[in-house]
Amino acid sequence: MTIGTLKWGLLGLCIVIWSGAGAAGAETLTPSQQLAQRMARLARQTLAGQQEPGPEQVAQARKLLDQAVALDRSNVELAALRAEAASLDAGADPEARRKALAGYLRVNPSDDAAQLRLIGLLADAAQDVPARAELYQRMLTGPAAEQLSAPLRSRVAVQAAVLAREQGHTREFAQLIQQALRLDTTNARATAEAYLLLRDRGASLLDQAQALLALLSADPTNATVHLQVASMLLHAGAYEQSIGWFESASSLWRYTGAPEDAALVGALNEWATALIGAGRYDDAAALVDSIRAGDPDAALPVSLMSVLVAAHDLSGKSEAADRAFEKMIQRLDEAAGQAPDNMDRRVDNVWARLLYNRQIDKLDEPFKQLNTGMKADDPVLKRLTGWRLMRQGKSEEAAKVLEPLVKSDPAAALAMAMNKARADDSDRLAQYNQVYRSAPGNMVGVLAAYHIRKLGGRPQLTDESQTIQRLAQQVPDSLRRITVEPDAFIKFELESIGGRVAYGQPVQLRLSLTNTSPIALSVGPGATIPGTALIIVTASAPDGKPRPTQPLVVNLARRLRLNPGQSIKAHLMIDAPVFAIAPNQSLIIRNVAILNPVLTPQGQYQPGLMGVVSRTQTVMRPGIDITDKAMAERLASLKSEPDCGTLAALPILAVMMPEQGQKIITDLNAVYGKLDAARRAWLISCLPLPSKAASDSPFAELLKAADADKDPLVQNVRKAQSPPDTDK
Repeated sequence: MTIGTLKWGLLGLCIVIWSGAGAAGAETLTPSQQLAQRMARLARQTLAGQQEPGPEQVAQARKLLDQAVALDRSNVELAALRAEAASLDAGADPEARRKALAGYLRVNPSDDAAQLRLIGLLADAAQDVPARAELYQRMLTGPAAEQLSAPLRSRVAVQAAVLAREQGHTREFAQLIQQALRLDTTNARATAEAYLLLRDRGASLLDQAQALLALLSADPTNATVHLQVASMLLHAGAYEQSIGWFESASSLWRYTGAPEDAALVGALNEWATALIGAGRYDDAAALVDSIRAGDPDAALPVSLMSVLVAAHDLSGKSEAADRAFEKMIQRLDEAAGQAPDNMDRRVDNVWARLLYNRQIDKLDEPFKQLNTGMKADDPVLKRLTGWRLMRQGKSEEAAKVLEPLVKSDPAAALAMAMNKARADDSDRLAQYNQVYRSAPGNMVGVLAAYHIRKLGGRPQLTDESQTIQRLAQQVPDSLRRITVEPDAFIKFELESIGGRVAYGQPVQLRLSLTNTSPIALSVGPGATIPGTALIIVTASAPDGKPRPTQPLVVNLARRLRLNPGQSIKAHLMIDAPVFAIAPNQSLIIRNVAILNPVLTPQGQYQPGLMGVVSRTQTVMRPGIDITDKAMAERLASLKSEPDCGTLAALPILAVMMPEQGQKIITDLNAVYGKLDAARRAWLISCLPLPSKAASDSPFAELLKAADADKDPLVQNVRKAQSPPDTDK
């Protein structure tokens, strides 16, 4: 489970103020600003712990956030929360959602992710396909395009391309994909579509390789892309290079999960083949054996059994090869017996014996069946016949059968090279190299490379394969090691703004995410740099047990692309209930951030793919003075304009100090009606809530006055303190 899967995400858990560079120091909040922060927390509490908040709860949260924004109109974070709440409200009409998002963008117009969501809402509201297409066109070429960043227009171009393809306009689709790529090379969707276009059109292997490496740069955490690069290099004969990419794909599987069975078997087959091609026979055997999970009798797919035979055979472990072959041929015999008319299964059976030069004396009956079920001029039957003659030592007869097949059939060419009639080593080397160049990525080509080295030669690749290898060598090695070296790509830092915080004031932190790699990277859900961070905050007295607060989710995906050296910074304000405990007691508040947090089965958070843990930041909250003189001054301040810290502390002190508690409560009752609406709402939000009826609370008179208060600020605070019962 990842934080990204939590349905209520940012709205449910945190307060974040976004800024381009972060505040220079801790910001002292006005009562209205502090109440805005408190209202945001009450909105979150209204939804907290609910898998599916009811419509009343979402509507109440929206009211609180509407008022929070009204109290602090320049606060980017509050506008973002309000827009998020509108998107969660199933009862809200689309126009209300668009207005909320547009309101946020007026405060923070540089948020490309929000701009893209707004464009999506506008597209959904379009009356028909032509209207949607016209909207996209305005965003790409009209006056509006000048106000949008290139990465944002790149994503719009992909949306327009998909719409064009749905209408059957394939040429326009291709043009829009190319436009998207020109606008932003980190757009993984556009890069993937461009690669598929080239592949499906039968472009040259070199052009496909260039497109695939561009996709790798745009989507370096995609295990499937790593596998595609590995396969490309294997089929270019770059065995050692391909092994590194197979390894990086497997390291990504730890985070993304391995592919489905068939795809996994195919990947392991190619990986083991690359190991054999590199001469690492024992490693290839160990890779295949690892599938058994420690059970030597566990069944393997036939394709992997074949690779295992080759690995043991070429390493000189003939007994191990014999055992592996016996198991494989037994499976092939069973498969052929279950479908006697299926010539493909019989071909597989015969081919295994011929390729690995075992049980050649048992081929009479299988060949009778093949000669009966296949046409005499079938190239496959001819190839098998030639191989059989070669294995039987009938060199001249084998040559006559194989010669016509050599140009189009690498397996026949391999048999021709292995044929003892070819006594001249230079001639055989040339033949082996022909086989290798035509099929370096399958077992036939790997065996050809083996024989070339055995004869003292060096495998010779085509010019195209050599160019592909050189292109791959230019890819930064950090892309291959992305799972073990995320620090080579990003710098993730948490910094406390000021080392001390006054009672009643929120803790202020600065969070930054910087691209430290040599290439541009995409940001956000499904992108290279995860946009989600988790702030874990604990508070404790110097000699007390740490008390954790609810983890805080921070959404850093405010850009779609980060160029090398660019950063995203956030100014966070954390208003946690645990900070209100024991006003007279000092608190040590520890803060640590996790990028891309994952919740383990043990209930602990750890960094996921591209995740990083920041250094812990410590903030002190000194206790307030509770001497008689200080308390008298604090109560006297109620007659003017008391600060938020005083209004927050007095209700707690009234409970903690029974000898002065009644006087504190009496003074609060007396002054309540004289306070402005923001301070009245703030005071009510700081009252310890009664566990039973309000009439049982020592603050019953204050709660009664609040319930009678007609100001919407106070009304919404009271309503949030008693959320609706969704079971009714």
